[in-house]
Formats: sequence, structure tokens, C-alpha cells
Amino acid sequence: MSTKRPPTSGLLYFRYMASLTEDQAKDLLRTVLNQLWQDERRPLVGARLKAVLLKAASDRGAEFSERAIGYSGFTDFVSKSGVAAVKFRPGTDALIVPADQAEVLTRDDPDRRDRIRPDFWDAFVTFPVPREVRGYDSIADRIVKTSDSLLPSVKPITPISRETQVQWRKEFIDALGTEGNPLTAVRSQLESPGSLGLFSRTLSGYPDIRSKWSDFLARHVRDVIQAWAKENNVEEVWLATGHRQIAEDGTTRARLYALLDQVPIGKLLELRIPLGWLIDGR
Repeated sequence: MSTKRPPTSGLLYFRYMASLTEDQAKDLLRTVLNQLWQDERRPLVGARLKAVLLKAASDRGAEFSERAIGYSGFTDFVSKSGVAAVKFRPGTDALIVPADQAEVLTRDDPDRRDRIRPDFWDAFVTFPVPREVRGYDSIADRIVKTSDSLLPSVKPITPISRETQVQWRKEFIDALGTEGNPLTAVRSQLESPGSLGLFSRTLSGYPDIRSKWSDFLARHVRDVIQAWAKENNVEEVWLATGHRQIAEDGTTRARLYALLDQVPIGKLLELRIPLGWLIDGR
């Protein structure tokens, strides 16, 4: 007598995962969006946010589908969720931020000289990796990260050390004062492993303070990058420099985003395309 076994393949497994309810989907969207904003402090394109949300749902043993809960598409769900602000852009993907950061989307589009390109931000802010060297290739207009020696044309970049970034957090906490400061207890732990994550998690519950920290950090990082750019005679650190290429790529990306938005979740998870490209926003 044969006994039926439960399905074991990856595809069948996902078919049997519970779908998030509308409330669960909104809660997860809030969590994912706030964390990404805290980490990067810049608007997210819709396709990247959806890819991260799908993975977060999968990690929780569930699946997310905006159509299953009554929405026509992902941006329709996000714009009506109450937890996000959306800027629709004809011909390309929407930009999304947490609801309490909506004013970011109303600012003039990035010809402003105070906005650092994300690739430069990442090169300076992410902590050093053993045996890794970083630099800017002015010929190719790109950041280089390698374990080999840099070419003579590549201008070396020294990432901002963990010690410096810890000190910035201490200065920020001290500037807030002690009365009613939720970060006071975190300050004494900032030298410990994992303390920066604790700092971010604590901030997530206080949008006003989180916004102040974002501005504080941006000013300090901008000063470091400006000094490096001046010393190395580099003008390309400003976001406006990359605006033209973004615009040129917009139509192609928009078609890809629209196509992916129509693919059922089970099939999407089977696609042999570099989803890391979407998650990294590249």
C-alpha cells in the first residue's frame, strides 16, 4: 500500500505557502520600507522594493501578492497602503519613501549640488572589508572595489571607519540631551558588536529623531566626500552627474518592471535572472 508524500520541490513548496493578508502585507511593507530608508536615506524604486518585500515574506514562510488582496499592481497597493508616499514618474518606475518622509519626493529633481551619488555614498559609508581596496575610476566613471592593486588612473578611497561612525552617533545622542532621549541607553553600548543595528532599531520607533539623524549623518558624510573630491579634483560625486544616464535607461527599465509586475509569484521565483540586480537597485 503506497503512502502519498507531501510535495518537496521548491516550486510546489511556494504554492502551499500562506498568502499575506492585506493587514499583514501593510505591516511587512512598513517594516521593510523603514529599514531600507534608515539604511540608505533615499527613495526606492518600486521594483526593488517589491523584490525585497517578496524575499521578506518568503523568509517568514508566506508569500505576497498585491492582486490576491485586491490591488491592480504593486504601486497601486503601496500608494493606498497608508504607510508609504509614492512619486509616479511617466516612462520609468515610481519612487517610494516612508509616509513620514513624503516631503523628500516634492523636492526639485536632482540637479542639486548637495546630493551625493549612491555609489560614492556606499564606497565611503560601508565599513572596510579585509584585503579590499576601493577607488574611483574617472575614465569609466565608476567605483572600483577589488583585492588587487588599483590602477594608476583610479583615485583611492578610504572608507569612513567604524570608530568615526560610532563617534558621530555619540555626538548625535549627546546633542539631543538626556531628557526624553530614547537613545541614551544605547550610547553606552555603541562600542559593542551589533550596537549599530541596535541604534537603527531604536530609531525606527521615533520618526522625528530618525529624520534628524538622517540629516546629521548626511551632513557629516557629505563633508568627508567633498573634501576627498576637492583633493582629488573629482566633480562626478554629485547625483546630477548620473541623472542623464538614469533618464536614458528609464524606458528599458520601465518595460522590464512592467513585465515583472505581470509574472505570477511562483514563476517569478523560478526566473533565472539576477534578482540581486533588482535588490541592489542597479
